[in-house]
Amino acid sequence: LEQNLLTAGHARALITAANPEALARKIIDQNLSVRDAEALARQQKPQANKIDGSAKSPKPPKDADTLALEERLSGNLGLKIQIDHRGQKGGVVTISYRTLEQLDDLCHRLGSRNL
Repeated sequence: LEQNLLTAGHARALITAANPEALARKIIDQNLSVRDAEALARQQKPQANKIDGSAKSPKPPKDADTLALEERLSGNLGLKIQIDHRGQKGGVVTISYRTLEQLDDLCHRLGSRNL
């Protein structure tokens, strides 16, 4: 970048590359466009997550019990329910609503009428 051999767009593509130095050399040697650089970077495996520096692994599929519980709760409440169980770390239950009336009904069912 300092030598103006790469643009900021090229640099953004390099951030996600497994081997940014080799990709930068290839971009310069072959005079590749930003789009070409992005395509090459996508072909390489990312080495780390940009935010925390750790490699992200894909989420395992939900087990049948979790899916059944989501479906049962969703049927009982009439709202979309998502359960993200994280093993020993606990988990997160997400209840999605579309209208304020649905939210009010949910609060009523949970026993918090004055929310």
